[in-house]
Amino acid sequence: MREILHQLSLEEKLRLLDLLWSDLLQQETEIPSPDWHREELKVREDRLKKGKEKIWDWREVKEEFLRSILKNA
Repeated sequence: MREILHQLSLEEKLRLLDLLWSDLLQQETEIPSPDWHREELKVREDRLKKGKEKIWDWREVKEEFLRSILKNA
């Protein structure tokens, strides 16, 4: 499988990554969440309530990330 990955372009790898994440989201109730993750979510929620964090739209973040990666490729 590693050989196949090496043959893919950056854009193909990013598309594959997006497909994998989408597939994992369909099974999210089957994926256990570790204690450290719940604790970190509590910390971030507290920071958000205090105005020390900002919520970003995931689609916008992903699009900007992909633009910056593809621009520099």
